[in-house]
Amino acid sequence: MYFGNSLMKQDSLPLLTPEQQQRQYSPENEDGDEVTVFQRGGMGLTSQLQLQEEDIEMARNRERQVTEVVKSITELNEIFNDLSVMVVEQGAVVDRIDYNVDRAAEQASSGLQQLQKAETYQRKSRKFMCVVGLTVAILVLTVLLIIVKS
Repeated sequence: MYFGNSLMKQDSLPLLTPEQQQRQYSPENEDGDEVTVFQRGGMGLTSQLQLQEEDIEMARNRERQVTEVVKSITELNEIFNDLSVMVVEQGAVVDRIDYNVDRAAEQASSGLQQLQKAETYQRKSRKFMCVVGLTVAILVLTVLLIIVKS
């Protein structure tokens, strides 16, 4: 894992910002008193430990952020999978609707043909009834004419 500033230079000195280097090697402490070499070495070690702790904390934060990104990507993947399932389902519904519309059109066409046949039969039936009615009327008139003449 990368811990930022905790990497060491080739001469095995820690990588420090110029400000941190100035603080570490400053010959005076916060009170303005001179600092002995021993004290300065202790401050450097403390500084290094603080930097390492900061680096570890930054790494932990980075790891948390990466974990959040992975979680977000996983959620996004689930959303796309759900969307894919919905698209497939909607496609099936659209196909069924299309099939039903085609069937309805075929049945409407068939119904129209049957209505036309029924109309033709009804016309023929009317003509036939007229012919039968006229035939019966002629027979009745003929019988009446025979009865009246006899």
